[in-house]
Amino acid sequence: MENAGGQTLVKLWDSKLTLYKREDSTYWWACFYYKRKQIRTSTKCTELEPAKNFASTWFFQRQAEIANGVIPAPRARHFAAAADKAVAAY
Repeated sequence: MENAGGQTLVKLWDSKLTLYKREDSTYWWACFYYKRKQIRTSTKCTELEPAKNFASTWFFQRQAEIANGVIPAPRARHFAAAADKAVAAY
């Protein structure tokens, strides 16, 4: 485990999957990169071993979805997405 910028990091699967825990958080988070986009989720686990199991399962499910053509959707946080939602609601 390494400590970087107030986070505890654990690398899994040849550093393709990262588990991290922020100083102010009780939960472990898992993330990986796909086409330069960070895909992440909370493990909702406070202990490392259950978090590793959850993260590994989640990682392989996401990799299977990518292989089958179901691309993980990045969160739309740009003006065009907000404008489309506003026009649809109007």
